Amino acid sequence: MTWMTRPTLDGDYGSHHMTDDGGAGGSATPVATHEPGGRMPGLATDEQLASLDSANGVEAERIFLTLMIAHHEGGIEMADAVLARSEVPQVRAFASGMLQTQQSEVDAMQAMLVERG
Repeated sequence: MTWMTRPTLDGDYGSHHMTDDGGAGGSATPVATHEPGGRMPGLATDEQLASLDSANGVEAERIFLTLMIAHHEGGIEMADAVLARSEVPQVRAFASGMLQTQQSEVDAMQAMLVERG
C-alpha cells in the first residue's frame, strides 16, 4: 500500500475531496494513516476472522456484514486515493466505477445490518 503514501497530482498528501462528477481532487484520507508496508485499508485481522469463525446465526451475520462494510470502505478509500494520483483515463474510469459499486454495496450491507438489529 506504499503507493497511497505518494503525493497526489497537485503535490498534496490527501486533503482533497470527491468532485460532483465522480472525479477526485484527491484522497479524502490523510496519508499519515498509511505507512509503507502497512495493511490494506479494510482488511480483516486474524482476530476478527477468528471471531467470525466462532460465531453462529445472526451474530455471525452481523460480524460478517461489519467486516465486509469495512472491507468495502477500504476499497472506496483506495479508489479515491488512486483518483487523486492518476491521470490515466482507463485507471480513472475503473476507479470511479469501483467507487460507485463499493458505495452501493456498503449501503445495501448497512441496511442488512440494521435488519439484524
